[in-house]
Amino acid sequence: MPARDACAIAVRNMSRFVSDLKEADTWDKVSTYRRMGMLMSPSTHFNNLAGNLTKAALDNVSDIPAAFADAIFGLLTGQRTKTVGSPAAYARGMKGTGLEEARNVLRGQAPASSKYEGAEVHFDNVFFEGVRSVVFNMLEAEDQLFYWAAYERSIDEQARAYSKSRGAGGRAEADRLREAPTNEMHLQAAIDAERATFKSDNLAVSALERVKRGLENDKDEGREARERIKEARRVGAPVNPRDRAEVNRGSWGAMAKFGLDTLVPFAKVPTNVAASALEYFPGSFAFAGGPIPFAAAYRAASRQLSVPEQRLLSEMVGRNLLGGGLIALGWIAYANGWGKGSVPAGPAGTTERDRMALTGQLEGSIRIGGEWVQVSRLGPGASLFNLGATVAEMADREAQKRGQPSLAERVVDAVQEIGRGMTEGTFVGTIGEAVDLASNPTDKRLGQLVGQQVASFLPGSAPLGAVARGLDPVERDLGGEGFADAALNQVKSRIPGLRQRLPEKLTPLGEPEASGRGGLGGVVDALVNPMRHRDVQTMAAAAEIARLGVRVGRPSRTFTTAGIERTLDRTGHDAYRREEGAAIRRLVDENLKNPDYLRMSDEQKRQTLESAIRATKLAWSARKAAHYRNPQGMR
Repeated sequence: MPARDACAIAVRNMSRFVSDLKEADTWDKVSTYRRMGMLMSPSTHFNNLAGNLTKAALDNVSDIPAAFADAIFGLLTGQRTKTVGSPAAYARGMKGTGLEEARNVLRGQAPASSKYEGAEVHFDNVFFEGVRSVVFNMLEAEDQLFYWAAYERSIDEQARAYSKSRGAGGRAEADRLREAPTNEMHLQAAIDAERATFKSDNLAVSALERVKRGLENDKDEGREARERIKEARRVGAPVNPRDRAEVNRGSWGAMAKFGLDTLVPFAKVPTNVAASALEYFPGSFAFAGGPIPFAAAYRAASRQLSVPEQRLLSEMVGRNLLGGGLIALGWIAYANGWGKGSVPAGPAGTTERDRMALTGQLEGSIRIGGEWVQVSRLGPGASLFNLGATVAEMADREAQKRGQPSLAERVVDAVQEIGRGMTEGTFVGTIGEAVDLASNPTDKRLGQLVGQQVASFLPGSAPLGAVARGLDPVERDLGGEGFADAALNQVKSRIPGLRQRLPEKLTPLGEPEASGRGGLGGVVDALVNPMRHRDVQTMAAAAEIARLGVRVGRPSRTFTTAGIERTLDRTGHDAYRREEGAAIRRLVDENLKNPDYLRMSDEQKRQTLESAIRATKLAWSARKAAHYRNPQGMR
C-alpha cells in the first residue's frame, strides 16, 4: 500500500475515533436531520458529479496555457514546475485508490476529510443513523473517486515537471518519484485534490468554524456545570452561582449554534465554488494568491523564483486566461441569442423578468434546441460564463435606454445576483435571501424567508419538494398577502397536492407561466436533473413584445371608483389580469397582421405598441372601475 494511502487511512480512523468520543446533543441532531433532507434528492448526486467533472475539465484545460507560461518562466529560472495533466494518471487514480476508498466509505469508514457539515453527527435511532449513513456516505464516496484521481494526476504532473527540469537524464528519476513521491509532492497533491473537490479550508469557513467552536465550548461548559449542579443538589450542598451562569451561557450557545447552522447549513462547498470562480477571473491573482504572485513576478525578473512560487504563478496565468475566455463566451452567447445572464434583484429587474416569462428564458441559461436550460449552478466555469452573458446584457440595455442605473452599478448588481444564484437553493440556502431582506425589509419577504426555513425541516424536504414541482406544469405565485400567508405558501409549495392549490404565476399577458414539467415524467426529471429547463415560448405576440423590449407592466390591485379606493382580492385581480392580458395579446396580433406596422422600424414598432398598450390598459382600468362599483369582489 502506498504511503499516502496509509496516511489517509490513519487520519480517517483518527477522525472517526474523535467524532465518536463526543456525543452530539439534540440541537446538532436536528440540524443534521435537516441537512439530510436537503441532500436526499438524487439530483444532489448529479449536481455533485457535474461539479467535480466540470472542475476537473477546467483544471485540465487551464493546464495548457499554464504549462506554456511555466516554460517561459523556466527560461529565466532553469526549472520546470508545471506540465499538462495526464488523463491516464487521472484515470489510474480514480480506478485505484479512488475506487478502494469509495468502497471503504460506503462500508462506513469515515473519509480523511469531508466537505459536508453534519456528516460527523451520529444518531442513536437505527433508522435515522441508517439514513444518515446512506446520504452522507454516498456523496463522500463520489468525492473519493475525484479526490484520488486529482491526487494521482498531481503526483504524475510534478514528476514529469521534474523530468523536464533535468532533461533526458531526469526521466528515470521522474519514474522513481512517481513510485516514491517526496513529502513536498504529497503536500502539493493533497492541496490540488482538495481544491479539485471543493474541500479546501478558506478564510470564510475558518472564521465560521471559530465561531462554532466558541459556541460549542460554551455548550460543553454548560453541560459540565449542569452535572456539578446535579451533584451539589444530590449531596445537599449549595449551588455555585458561577455554575448557574455557565448553564445559561451554554443554553444560549446551543441555540446560537443551531441558528447559525439553520442560516448556513453548508459553508465549505459554496465558498470553495466562489473561490474557484475567483481564481479563474481575469486579474484575480491579486486577490486569490495574496502577495505571493506579486513577489513571484518580481523574483522571476531577478531569476530567483522558487518552485512553489513559479508553479502558483503559472497556474494563475492559465486560469485567468481560461476564465477570460469563458466570460467572452458568455458575452458571445448573449449576443447571438443562445445565452441568458442574471437579472437584477428587486424592482430594477421587473421588466426583464416579465420578458423572461414571455419567452421561457431562465436566469443563467443557454438555449439548446427548443429549450432554455439553466447551467449557472454547474460549478465555477458556468458562473464565469453567466457573468459574461450578464455584463453583455446590461451593456446592451445601457445602450438602448436612458434613466437607468449606470453600467458600474449594474455590474455590481450582476455580481450580487451571480453570488446569490450560486448558493440559492443548494448549499448555503438562505444567505442571499437574508441579504435581500436586509436591503428591502417587508413583512412578505420576511415571511418568505421564515417559510423557507420551516419548509426545509419537512421530512425529506429536497425530494418532497422535487416531487411537488415535478407534478406541477405551471409556476406558482408564492408572494401571499402578508407575513403569515407568505410563510405558509413556502411550506405548501413543497408538498404535493397543496402546491397545486396555490395561485398560478401569470405572465404579463395573463397566461400561466409554464414550469417545463408535469406528470410522472416531470417528477423523474425534478428528482434527477439538477438543471431547470423550460420550453422556448412561440406565441407571436409574446415574442414581439420581448424582442422589442416593450413594457407591458402589471395592473394595480387598487383603484378608485365613486371616490372610494378599493382593492381587488387575489381571485378578482388574477381574473382581471387574464382579461387585460388577452386584450393586449389581441392588440399585438392585429398589429402583426397590419402591413403598415410591418414596414416600420423596430423603434417605431416599440413606440406604437407601447402607446396602444397604454390606451388599452386605461380602457380596461375604466371598465374595472365601472364593473366593481359594488363591494362584491373587493377586500
